[in-house]
Amino acid sequence: MSMSHQRGRARSLPPAPPRSASRACVSRCGAGAAGRRRRAIVIVASNHYPNYLGLRWFLEKVLPLAPGVDIEIYGNIYEGVRSRDAALYEAHQRLFKGRAPDIGTVYANAGCVLLPTTDGYGLSIKAVEALSSGAPLITTPAAFRGMSVDPRTLANVAVASAQKISPRPSRHSCPAPGRRRG
Repeated sequence: MSMSHQRGRARSLPPAPPRSASRACVSRCGAGAAGRRRRAIVIVASNHYPNYLGLRWFLEKVLPLAPGVDIEIYGNIYEGVRSRDAALYEAHQRLFKGRAPDIGTVYANAGCVLLPTTDGYGLSIKAVEALSSGAPLITTPAAFRGMSVDPRTLANVAVASAQKISPRPSRHSCPAPGRRRG
């Protein structure tokens, strides 16, 4: 991908979503059951330019709207963030956990999985992997590219448009904590 193409894609990133929807969905997914510790919200991504774009959008535009939420980022995406935007990496270094020896354990212990996909091509392997885990997901429609499934029909998936998130989430707009597909 040429540098001018990369810059063009970077300029087309979506604006920040409204505060109320982001905080409600992200906070709800990280909530633990009564008496249990709060479970982290996880992002799993490889060092691939479209993953960097989505993660950068999330860290810059969405995460500031949900302060205090426990986010953990797994995979070698930290390498791409560190090399492309050292300041962004330094600001969020504590969130990056690197490669996990057992990604299944990461998904099993997640409060929910975020798929902040804003760009890409082909089938999203991380979306397939996250879906197969059965964990609650918050995703953008772009994460389901290449699949013949409407993510809005899945019980454990909340679709949050990267362009516009409803300012008043309905009771169905965020997956219930701990709710897994049957």
